[in-house]
Formats: sequence, C-alpha cells, structure tokens
Amino acid sequence: MTKKYWLTAILFLHLAFSLDVLAVKFYSINSLFGISSRVTSSICKDDNGFIWTSSKTGILRLTDDDYRIYQLPYEKAGALIVKLIYKHSKLIAYTNNGQIFSYNSTFDRFELLIDLYKTINNEKFDVYNLLIDHSGDYWIALNLGLYRYHSGKLTLIDKVSQERYSISWYDEQHLNIAKPEGIWSLNIQSLKSKCIYENTSVSSFFVSSLFFDKTENKLWIGTFSKGLFCFNFGSATLDHILESTFPRQPILAIEANSESTILVGIDGQGIWELDKKKSQVLNVYKENDDDPYSLPGNGVYDIFCDQYKRVWVCTFSGGVSFYELASPLIDQITHHANNANSLVNNDVNGIIEDSDGKIWFATNNGISCWDVASNQWKNFYYNKLKQAQVFLALCEDDQGRIWAGSYSSGIYVLDRKTGRELAHYSRDNKELSSVSNFIFDIFKDSQGDLWIGGNNGKFICYQSKENKFKTYTEESISSFAELSHNQILLGCSNRILLLNKQTGDINDFLPDYVVQDMLVLGDIVWVATSGEGLVEYNYKDGTIKKYTTHEGLPSNFLNSIIYADNCLWIGTESGLCRFNP
Repeated sequence: MTKKYWLTAILFLHLAFSLDVLAVKFYSINSLFGISSRVTSSICKDDNGFIWTSSKTGILRLTDDDYRIYQLPYEKAGALIVKLIYKHSKLIAYTNNGQIFSYNSTFDRFELLIDLYKTINNEKFDVYNLLIDHSGDYWIALNLGLYRYHSGKLTLIDKVSQERYSISWYDEQHLNIAKPEGIWSLNIQSLKSKCIYENTSVSSFFVSSLFFDKTENKLWIGTFSKGLFCFNFGSATLDHILESTFPRQPILAIEANSESTILVGIDGQGIWELDKKKSQVLNVYKENDDDPYSLPGNGVYDIFCDQYKRVWVCTFSGGVSFYELASPLIDQITHHANNANSLVNNDVNGIIEDSDGKIWFATNNGISCWDVASNQWKNFYYNKLKQAQVFLALCEDDQGRIWAGSYSSGIYVLDRKTGRELAHYSRDNKELSSVSNFIFDIFKDSQGDLWIGGNNGKFICYQSKENKFKTYTEESISSFAELSHNQILLGCSNRILLLNKQTGDINDFLPDYVVQDMLVLGDIVWVATSGEGLVEYNYKDGTIKKYTTHEGLPSNFLNSIIYADNCLWIGTESGLCRFNP
C-alpha cells in the first residue's frame, strides 16, 4: 500500500480513537460540541431523529452536527431529577417533585402540563416513574401510590407502600409493578391487579429500575442495594443474578443492546454488559483517566439504544456520551497517554506500509512503526532535543531500508527490521551542503531511484544502483510524480516542472498552481492544489479543467490524492472526498 493511500486516510481522521478496534469507544457530547452539560439523568429519541437528554439545568436536543438547550418553565423549586419519555409522538419531561411538562413542537418550547403539588393533598412526595399508554393516559408512580392522569383528572389507582418501587409495561393492557413485597400485574382497563410473585426471601428489596424482555418473557429488576434480579414469567421464579459478585450499588438503567445481551448501568460502577441467558459478565465499561475515549463518568443514570445501533449513556459527572455497536467503517488510531505501545504522536504527516506489512508513521514527535499482526509498536526519535522530532515523509527503497525526511534535520535511513539508524544525511555532509534540511517528500520511481525534495535548498536524487546522490537546482518542492520512464514531475510552490532524468533538463510543465500532491493516470495529471481545488490536466492536448467547492469539493485546499476502486480519493482541509472521474 502506498504512502498516498495512508496519508489520505489520516487526513480524514480528525477524531481520535483507541488503537484497539474491538474496544468500545465513547464519544463525549461535551467534547464534540464544546459544551458543559453534567448530571444528565434521562435520554430518548423522537420520530424526527432528535436525541433529547435531560438535566436539572435544562433539556438538550442533539443532531449529528448541532444542539439546542431548552429551559423548563418551573413553577416550584427543588427539582433534583428530570426524566424524559417519548411515546405516541409525545415528548414529556417530568421532575421528582411532580412537575410534568409537554413539548410543544409548534412553538418549539416546553409547557407545564401538570403540577402534582397543586393536585395532591400532600406536600412531601417523590415521582419514581411515568409511563404513557396507547390512549394517551399517564401512569405515574409516586411514593404515595400509583396514579392515572386521564382527561385532566388525576386518580389514585393503587396504594403502594412508601418504599421505593417501579413500573414498566408488560403489554398494551398490563403494567408490571415491582415493589418490596413482590411483583404485581395491573390491567389498565379493569384496574384490577394480581400478585404474580410474592417476595418472602429478599429483604430491603427496593426497586430502582425495570426492563421487560419480551423475547425471553423476563423482567430484569435493578435494586438500590441488593444487586440485579431477573423474574421469569413462565416459571414464576425470581433469580438473583451473580449474587456474590455483582455490585450492590444503585442500578438505575437496564437496556438490551442485542438479542442476547443487556447493559446494566450502575451509579458508581459504570456499565456492565451481561449475557442474558447465561448471566455472565461480558464487559465492564468504566472511566479511565488515561483513555479519553472511555466512559465519561461511572455514575450511570440512563442508557438508550437507538435503531442505528448507537448506545447513548447519561452519567452524573460526564454528561451524555455514545458508542457505536456496529463496526465502524473507519478505524482510527491515536496516541494513548502513558502507553508506549501506541502511536507516538497524533499529528501524522506521512505513512507507508513496508514490504513486511508493517505501517510506519511520520509524526510531529518522532516515527512510529506498527506491527499490525502482533499489535506491537516501536517509536523512534521522540522527545529528543539533539535531532529532529518532526518528520514529514517516509519511503522504502529497493533494499528494504526506510528513508525518513525530517523538518530541519535532513534525511534518516533506518533498518526496516530493527529501526536502527543506518545513515543520516543533512547539510553537515560535504556532498550535500547545499541540499534542503526541510524534506517534504521522498518518492521512489520505477527504476528504484529516490527523489528527495523540500524547502530552502536543492532537491536530490539517490541513484540506487550507483549508491550515490545527484544534486539538482534549488526548488521549493512539495511532491514528486513519474510521468514516464525517464520523466519526473516536480510539484512546486507555484508551478509543476518536468525533469528529464537522462539529460537533466528542467522545463515548465504547468504554471501558476500551488501544488500539494500529484497523480498521473494515462494522459491526465491530477493536481491537488492549495486554494484552487482539483486540477485535471491533459498534457497531450493541453486542456485544463478545475473542480472546486462549486462542483462539490468540501474545500479548495487539498492535501493529497490517490486512485483506488476507479475513483479519486482526495484529502482536503474539510475531510475526505471521493470523486468519480
């Protein structure tokens, strides 16, 4: 694989990911949008594709590239928790102190729907859950009992003990009610309830969250201090899941992330992923100060999986984040803090794949070599003061040596197997005293000769068969390309020149362009320019076409170009572009 291919890929990879492509990578909304939203407690998605998340300071609405914050019109202070629910095209926000708000899409605002404080003859109460049925009625679980809100009227349906309990749907006609005394089923039409499991063995069975698994006909029950339980409706049995090992801290969220696995969010212990049938722990996701893509905060309050296989997480200290269940189309590689077995620096200027399949990276702080098969990294010339740290170009010669062009210290030649320095060429060498120390490109032509050029000096050719250098005129060169067997194109700061290898003659080829990269396909030279987009130059008939942002380029400032799968892939200052010629 050529340098240009890898360089183009890197130019597109602006977000940093973990090296381990199998690991879950959490993206913080606070980091992505530059906001500070903490103590988030609930999340949902509406039919328009908006993600909504709640905190006591406001409601945050998210799209892929934008956000908006809404304030709730509180009538009473003291709201500690705000939760959201979206059902039957209704978006509802409700607080623990009984204020229920409805989102008005026409006026794009939240409006107070109910203030339970004014309706219930009791000053001290807490709202645990709120559900909406198919007819639009609200079912509200309070510590005072289970209420139904129908046609503007609030009715007590079932008196429940003051201890914490929770409700969930079993189907459209029945509610699950899990209380310290056991589990009940309530018919919302007849308003009759029946006990389906009596709890006589588990003390302090205070329920904090429920998740009904329709496929398995099981009710997963999270508690405040007793761990995780699972009730099987078929056998009417209650199992204590991983009784001796599962954290006994508040379980505030349970959500299925596949047909066979569930995610359990624990306040203070992150997310635990379990196999639903075997009740085995598959993964534990927690905050890691050395990994910026770990879960931001261990206090997990809510988990939501959308239809696009994206898992959204609300945490107390880290706000909202998400990770992708689906395999990413692009795997991105970054430096891991305090981890030597990773990319040495995130500012990558050039990449090649050597003949052993190892990937070499030229960075702003040294060189990295990645053995993909063993996932082992070696790093060279980093954090050194006596020689270059910034490297811009890499190339492997026909002998399997790695040539590395630096910014200010010339060229280093390394052993491909060990990384040992074999040679260092700079202006300190007598034969190269007039050559540039600022190397922007190293290009191997079809005869195995290396063309080396940059800024503030002459460009050179390393003639591999003769094992010697040939020096040419002083030119500011950003890239080389081979037009034919003995013709080399020189991409310069203000033009393209054509060099005849046999005679040494240099002539103008294409003037008036700031050239960043070049690609030759048949009679066409494709030129990636800085400021004028993509240039298509037919050097046989002299015709020129330009492609800019008017034709769909994301930017007119291009960095690199390759040809693959019958398309041009172009790295720009605003992302990656694929162009079908």
